[in-house]
Amino acid sequence: LEEKTSDDTFIKDVMETRGIEDIWGFSHIDELETPRTNIGEIDTEQLSKAMEFTNWAKDNDLIKVGVFVDSDADGYASSAMIMGYFKDNLSIDVTPIIPPEKLHGVGQGYELIKDFRTKFDLLIVPDSSVNDIDALLELSKDTKIIVIDHHIIEDESNPVYNSENISIISN
Repeated sequence: LEEKTSDDTFIKDVMETRGIEDIWGFSHIDELETPRTNIGEIDTEQLSKAMEFTNWAKDNDLIKVGVFVDSDADGYASSAMIMGYFKDNLSIDVTPIIPPEKLHGVGQGYELIKDFRTKFDLLIVPDSSVNDIDALLELSKDTKIIVIDHHIIEDESNPVYNSENISIISN
């Protein structure tokens, strides 16, 4: 039991589940090396769409940008990084939508987002499920959405990929 709770074992287990075979090599990266892993590559078409949405927000002063905060450590951290990036690099204030309880993803947070005091032109959803298809499609009717997720896409024919108002960045 002691071995299973050590930090080294936990980190090793996480790295193994992410497909990293050479754990020592991955964690001792030379500045000129690239990590060796089988984590999927980002879809450049979806990344281009996210960049297009971001530039659109930057070029239009009246655009309202929101971030739906997933109420856990990686959700808070990713939301804070996004808000900081938009403020520091694009001079855009981003309004956080912070649920009063743990709601993971747009599916569980749909009503909170729809009823929020501000109507957003661009909604950024970090650490959220790309599989909340119905909620994403409904919200995208009048809002551009960038979903940044580390979860596996359950259905490769996910219709959000074909939506002109949704960008999915996921591994």
